[in-house]
Amino acid sequence: MTQEKVAYWLGEGSGWRGIFLACVAGALIPGGPYVYYPIAAALLRAGASLGVLVAFVSAKNVWPVVRLPLEFALLGPRLTVARLLTTFLIPPLLGFLAQALAGRQVEAIRENIKL
Repeated sequence: MTQEKVAYWLGEGSGWRGIFLACVAGALIPGGPYVYYPIAAALLRAGASLGVLVAFVSAKNVWPVVRLPLEFALLGPRLTVARLLTTFLIPPLLGFLAQALAGRQVEAIRENIKL
């Protein structure tokens, strides 16, 4: 993807759309931290906002779709659905909170880390 597309879909001006897309992407990406942290770093480098990055990483940890069959098998459908319902709003809320509290510091973050 080009930086212009990332900035449009996931940048600071994307608002709820960028956070929603980051939540969906985080939930669908398989693999552990060795997979999603490099993706988050590439998104940061390409112009994604801080709220999008927080929503992406938190959705990956709270809503991993690849883990659902195992949860259904071990915990049962009732407990799995209860866990999903209780954590449904966490990644988007964390994304909006991070954007509101520290969103303006994303440029300083980009400058202080070596990508």
